[in-house]
Amino acid sequence: MAEFSKEYADIVGDKFYDFSYSEIIVDLKEGYYIAEICEGLGTLGVEKANGIFYFITSAEGDLVEYSTFLNAFKLTHEEKKKHRKKHKRE
Repeated sequence: MAEFSKEYADIVGDKFYDFSYSEIIVDLKEGYYIAEICEGLGTLGVEKANGIFYFITSAEGDLVEYSTFLNAFKLTHEEKKKHRKKHKRE
């Protein structure tokens, strides 16, 4: 069964979610990670390294900075919405 984070739900305007990454990272210690998959974001978990929070994006452990990723995902989602509206009018 798919699970979705609050962060994803907030971006896409859904009120339903299963967990919140922001609540998970509050107590995350340096050098540790927590595996929690968000189907919507395509993330596998979160990690804290060098005082920075990262999303884990692959089974190989690829990382992307947490807030930068969320911002880019939000911008992309907004662009897709504009594109869909434009094509509905045509």
